Amino acid sequence: MYTPEQAVDRWEAQRDLKNLMGKYALTMLLEERESAFARFWSRREDVSFAVNQGWYLGPQAIQDYYSAQARRTEAESALLCRLFPEKVKDFSPEQRKTPGHLDNRPVSAPVICVAEDMATAQGMWTSVGCYNEFSPDYGPQSHWSWQVFAVDFIWEEDSWRIWHMQCLTELDALCGTDWSKPFVPPTPRPEFAPLRQAVLPAPTVETQVHQPWSPTRLQIGLPPLPQPYETFAQTTSYGWKEETA
Repeated sequence: MYTPEQAVDRWEAQRDLKNLMGKYALTMLLEERESAFARFWSRREDVSFAVNQGWYLGPQAIQDYYSAQARRTEAESALLCRLFPEKVKDFSPEQRKTPGHLDNRPVSAPVICVAEDMATAQGMWTSVGCYNEFSPDYGPQSHWSWQVFAVDFIWEEDSWRIWHMQCLTELDALCGTDWSKPFVPPTPRPEFAPLRQAVLPAPTVETQVHQPWSPTRLQIGLPPLPQPYETFAQTTSYGWKEETA
């Protein structure tokens, strides 16, 4: 049993963790990716970030990932303004930064466990949303997106920060298509070919962390749900381990 003060502390921790992940999702929506690492991540050297295709290890690799996303958005915006000058002629400089961009993938259904020692916490969220991209082959495309976030948090500098994160895509489908059928390439748009120069860095460790859904995929598991624990040494980390590669 907890004292009233301890119960309040634990409730506040869960509230703060929900707010942190909500702010993280809104940072993606507002295209403020360049600042994401400094705002939300731990200063530890053993931070790790996983996507389906592999792991980004260490502060510099994760910052480079966000910076590359920001540069990609800048390149897309500049190309759109050049291709469609009549549509943006009345836009303000601020509006010209992200014309036509959308990345609205809110997080929900939190499952959170705060360690008994209050030094760390774990949480999982689902995300169902939509985003658009500008393919160098096919131009503007809109997507439905289903993702799962599995996150280790650490108390640091008087606030909760992300220590390890897995952002796993379970399903990604073009809007207006049957997501159970193979991808059918749209009409090529060669005017978007300059975007081939704006690529994301390869993961530090390239490996299949998660296989997205397909009609032929075997039913495979996601990271385990958070369970009550006393100290971080007694739980299963969502971070990179050599045996996960």
